[in-house]
Amino acid sequence: MAGIKYLERTLTSDITRISNNDKTLLVTGPRQVGKTTLLKHIAETNRKYVTLDNKTDLVSAKTDPTR
Repeated sequence: MAGIKYLERTLTSDITRISNNDKTLLVTGPRQVGKTTLLKHIAETNRKYVTLDNKTDLVSAKTDPTR
Protein backbone atom coordinates (compact mmCIF):
# COMPACT_ATOMS: atom_id res chain seq x y z
CA MET A 1 0.00 0.00 0.00
CA ALA A 2 2.16 2.79 -1.25
CA GLY A 3 1.62 6.19 0.25
CA ILE A 4 0.33 5.01 3.62
CA LYS A 5 2.51 6.25 6.45
CA TYR A 6 3.38 3.88 9.28
CA LEU A 7 2.29 5.23 12.66
CA GLU A 8 4.75 4.40 15.43
CA ARG A 9 3.08 2.34 18.17
CA THR A 10 3.53 3.11 21.86
CA LEU A 11 4.43 -0.55 22.48
CA THR A 12 7.41 -0.48 20.10
CA SER A 13 10.00 0.24 22.80
CA ASP A 14 8.53 -2.38 25.15
CA ILE A 15 8.47 -5.04 22.44
CA THR A 16 12.04 -4.20 21.40
CA ARG A 17 13.25 -4.41 25.02
CA ILE A 18 11.51 -7.72 25.67
CA SER A 19 12.69 -9.07 22.34
CA ASN A 20 16.30 -8.30 23.26
CA ASN A 21 15.99 -10.35 26.46
CA ASP A 22 13.87 -13.30 25.35
CA LYS A 23 13.95 -15.68 22.39
CA THR A 24 10.18 -15.81 21.98
CA LEU A 25 7.61 -13.05 21.94
CA LEU A 26 3.86 -13.64 21.66
CA VAL A 27 1.66 -10.75 20.63
CA THR A 28 -2.09 -11.25 20.90
CA GLY A 29 -5.07 -9.00 20.50
CA PRO A 30 -8.18 -8.32 18.47
CA ARG A 31 -8.18 -8.75 14.72
CA GLN A 32 -7.12 -5.93 12.41
CA VAL A 33 -5.42 -3.71 15.01
CA GLY A 34 -1.91 -3.79 13.52
CA LYS A 35 -0.10 -6.61 15.35
CA THR A 36 1.49 -8.01 12.20
CA THR A 37 2.29 -4.58 10.82
CA LEU A 38 4.01 -3.62 14.06
CA LEU A 39 6.09 -6.80 14.28
CA LYS A 40 7.12 -6.73 10.64
CA HIS A 41 8.04 -3.05 10.92
CA ILE A 42 10.44 -3.59 13.83
CA ALA A 43 11.58 -7.10 12.89
CA GLU A 44 15.26 -7.92 13.01
CA THR A 45 16.72 -10.07 10.25
CA ASN A 46 17.63 -12.83 12.72
CA ARG A 47 14.02 -13.19 13.90
CA LYS A 48 11.45 -15.58 12.46
CA TYR A 49 7.84 -14.49 12.14
CA VAL A 50 5.37 -17.34 12.65
CA THR A 51 1.61 -17.16 12.55
CA LEU A 52 -0.34 -19.96 14.14
CA ASP A 53 -3.13 -19.47 11.59
CA ASN A 54 -1.39 -22.19 9.58
CA LYS A 55 -2.59 -25.51 11.03
CA THR A 56 0.78 -27.20 10.43
CA ASP A 57 2.59 -24.47 12.41
CA LEU A 58 0.01 -24.67 15.18
CA VAL A 59 0.38 -28.45 15.54
CA SER A 60 4.16 -28.11 15.44
CA ALA A 61 4.09 -25.45 18.16
CA LYS A 62 1.95 -27.67 20.35
CA THR A 63 3.90 -30.90 19.81
CA ASP A 64 7.49 -29.64 19.42
CA PRO A 65 7.77 -25.99 20.51
CA THR A 66 11.57 -26.04 20.20
CA ARG A 67 11.42 -26.09 16.38
